[in-house]
This record gives sequence, structure tokens and C-alpha cells, in this order.
Amino acid sequence: MGSIIFKVVGANETLKDLLDVEFKVISKAKSATGSTIFELKNKTGDFTFEVKQVDFSPEAAYLNGFLSDGGKNVGVAQLKFLPFTIGPSEVKEQTK
Repeated sequence: MGSIIFKVVGANETLKDLLDVEFKVISKAKSATGSTIFELKNKTGDFTFEVKQVDFSPEAAYLNGFLSDGGKNVGVAQLKFLPFTIGPSEVKEQTK
């Protein structure tokens, strides 16, 4: 099984430098308020993402919430889930 990858597709002014940056999920937990918290990592460091809302479209799943670099930078971001893609023949085979 591969890694779960998210890509920043929306961000406020504080996080605009992270647009189009991909993150690997390191861990997932629940906060005291019930929010899902993801610990994320990329080549620039470790980040925390608190999910506030999940939206689905026919093409993708989007997570909206707060992204933090663990320091002074916290902002609103939208992450896109990047799934492994499989071809139509593989889908047909899996649904038999």
C-alpha cells in the first residue's frame, strides 16, 4: 500500500507559497473536539492540518481546514486528495 498524498490547491495569503505543494500523510488522529488532525511532511518540513470540512466532486475529494507549519504560520487551506489512478480495465476486473 502506498502513501496518502495531499496537494495544496487553495490557500489564504499566509500560506500562498504552499500552493501546488504536495504532502505525505505521516499520521492521523482525532482532536478533543472531534476534528481529524493530519501530521504531514514534505521536503521543507513537518506540518499539521486540522480538517473542518470535506467536499467531493466527480473528479476528487477536497479537505478544507487549517494548515500550520508548527511555528507562527497558520492559515486556511484546501487540500486535494491525490489517489492512485487505475485504468478502466482494472476497474472492470475489480468489480467482477
